[in-house]
Amino acid sequence: MNFKKSLLVLTASAVLIFSGCSKDDDNSSSTPTQTNLQLLTAHGWRMTNFYVNGIDVTSTYYTACELDNILTFNADYTYVEDEGATKCNASDPQIVDSGTWGFGNNQTILIYAPGTPSEADFNITQLNANNLKYQETYFDSTSMTNIVYQVSLIKN
Repeated sequence: MNFKKSLLVLTASAVLIFSGCSKDDDNSSSTPTQTNLQLLTAHGWRMTNFYVNGIDVTSTYYTACELDNILTFNADYTYVEDEGATKCNASDPQIVDSGTWGFGNNQTILIYAPGTPSEADFNITQLNANNLKYQETYFDSTSMTNIVYQVSLIKN
């Protein structure tokens, strides 16, 4: 009887020890974290809001036919802005704009037209699978103040 008790205790102990050492407990996620490059190039983006110094001026600066435009960043560091479903002028081309883009400062700055006279740098304030937000601070020499432009885009 003593042998049976020892065997039962040993078996129970082994089950408890080995069940606590599962491969699922290695603290690694089954989905790897995506880089900013992967997040940015995964799909097209559509603007939802445009802010100047924290004030939403989207409807002042953009019409509905512009807000359905789709901005696509490609992994080869080119971008394309498509008219989307509604063209503002039926004779306009479907592609509104295209060019090159890049990253700066460890993928926290989005750069349009890098290395050209029209280069523009924007600080990425949010980037995930569904949202892209970036901003630029511009010094206005006329008013001698900083103006902060913020853009919010969503997954198309």
